[in-house]
Amino acid sequence: MVTRNHPGDTASDLDPPDRWRVNIHVGRARFRELVGEDPRALDGRPRDHTAADRVLPHPVYGAYGWICVVTPGDRTADTVVRLLRAAHDDARRRSARRQRAGTTTGERPTGAG
Repeated sequence: MVTRNHPGDTASDLDPPDRWRVNIHVGRARFRELVGEDPRALDGRPRDHTAADRVLPHPVYGAYGWICVVTPGDRTADTVVRLLRAAHDDARRRSARRQRAGTTTGERPTGAG
């Protein structure tokens, strides 16, 4: 979650009170479902990143499969929660894969004798 503008990331106008943005990595396929475009083919056309309660490509990282929602509300709250859960599950799977890979590449687990 982002609660204020940062250098190079001001398109969402987050400095006014009660404005914030949730950023979620959703990957290419889900990005296409949500936004209707391939993230790698975003054309740079103007978008209203200040619009609240709308799923939009992230203003800086959209090309990498990130979406954002400024101040989620009735229209996007369920979607945001679902996407956050999916992103968390994806991160857990990546972490588990890394842990398994670390113990199968010749490294000994901590405490192994």
